[in-house]
Amino acid sequence: MFFEIDTSAFMPHGHCILWKPELLFPIVLSEIMIFIAYTSIPIAIFRFHRNRPDLDKDSKKILLLFFFFIQLCGITHLISAYNYWHSEYVLAMFVKVATAVVSLLTAYTLFKVLPKIINLPSPKQHLKLIEELKTLNSQLEDEVQNRTALITKQNTLLETLVEGYPGSIVKYEPKLENGNIVDFHSTVVFDKASLVDGIAKNDQDVGKSMLAAFPDFAENGHFDSAIDAYMNDKQVIEDPIYNRTLNKYFRVVSFKKPDMDFLLVYFTDVTERENLKLDAINNSKLISLGELSGAVAHEINNPLQIISGSAEMLQNSVSSEDFVGAKCLKNIHSTVVKISQIIDNLRRLSRNETGKIDSVDVNNVVKKTVQLYEQRIKLKDIKLIEVYETGDNAYVQTIEVNLIQILNNLLSNAIDALHSNSTNDKSLIIKVERDHCDIIIKIINNGPLIKEEVKERMFEPLFTTKDVGEGTGLGLSLSRRLAEEMNAALLFEQTNEAVMFILRIKSIDENSLRR
Repeated sequence: MFFEIDTSAFMPHGHCILWKPELLFPIVLSEIMIFIAYTSIPIAIFRFHRNRPDLDKDSKKILLLFFFFIQLCGITHLISAYNYWHSEYVLAMFVKVATAVVSLLTAYTLFKVLPKIINLPSPKQHLKLIEELKTLNSQLEDEVQNRTALITKQNTLLETLVEGYPGSIVKYEPKLENGNIVDFHSTVVFDKASLVDGIAKNDQDVGKSMLAAFPDFAENGHFDSAIDAYMNDKQVIEDPIYNRTLNKYFRVVSFKKPDMDFLLVYFTDVTERENLKLDAINNSKLISLGELSGAVAHEINNPLQIISGSAEMLQNSVSSEDFVGAKCLKNIHSTVVKISQIIDNLRRLSRNETGKIDSVDVNNVVKKTVQLYEQRIKLKDIKLIEVYETGDNAYVQTIEVNLIQILNNLLSNAIDALHSNSTNDKSLIIKVERDHCDIIIKIINNGPLIKEEVKERMFEPLFTTKDVGEGTGLGLSLSRRLAEEMNAALLFEQTNEAVMFILRIKSIDENSLRR
């Protein structure tokens, strides 16, 4: 019984061929060999499926159906060989029915995807496509080479332009708080100018706070200009701006395109140009002073000679008992000598002899310079105290004209400061000291103290606290630069009662002169 079907009356297939071995064995062996072959094909399909994970869903479905279809076909051949000695025809029926169902599904699915299969390129078409791809690839390689050569040429040009740029290029990225720009993160893009001394190398990758690196950018207007350029997508030029941190002038160009989320800022060091401007202003003053002193000397020398000659003639006619006349003549003579010295000092000040190093008697230079201001000091009711602690040993190798200009600027500023002092006790102290090989000049006044915000900027060029028309803002900045040229140091100190400028002069020679 098989599935409740009585198969006892069925006969094996061997009876159909009368059990003739010349027919039985070839047929049975063929059925077995067909089964083995059919079974190997699904194994190959399985291995193909495992090694091609990229197959789409339809391809995998066809492979699966072919797997079962071929395997069932092989099983039918195996049962057929088995039934030559047995009569399991019910089992053979179920296997054949399953094979028929799977074969129909396979055929249906195959016809369904047949259009895709038909559209698959033939080997000839595939070779043609490969040749076309090779041609396109060759053209693409040529195009890539041409583009690469063009890009290389453009990069070389860009590198040449950047290398030829004498300044720094810095990228500003805005730092926002409540929608407002409160700072910029600065990153050095190109660093030829001295500006990058203020931005450490290890900060270039992460970006450093602009206001932290250069706090005076908020004071000189550069921060506001950068915000303006960023917010309005435009170019803003500032020329010059002074950087107190580096003690340099820069021409600054801030630039932003609408599609940029950062600002490019170009810094060019124009310190030398601005120093030449200051030199030109100073030289024009000296030329004017020279012309004035020449005119004064020309107009006054003749009358002075007449006065001096007349005084000598009177000297011979005055008796030794005429004490009043002798005293008057002595005063006339000393006054003539003093006027002559003042004219000589004006002439010496007007000469542009920067760079000429001589052995200079500092005491003598200070005394002659003070002579120019004695009348102003008396008119402003200022008590002048001169202290020379060096004795006769006040000589130093330095530049005399620089020293005279510095003393003039410092004395003029001190007198102006004392003039604004409301107290009656106005004092100006000038001290000359020696510290080993250095000569130290101190100019001390008890005028108004200098505010903290002014202290930070007092040596900046063009910075002044005086009213318009009363000061150019060049005196202290020029004095510091002249001091550096003569290997000296101009310093500032302040107590609760007095303001003091200190000039420390070192001996120099031609090799140590700094320009």
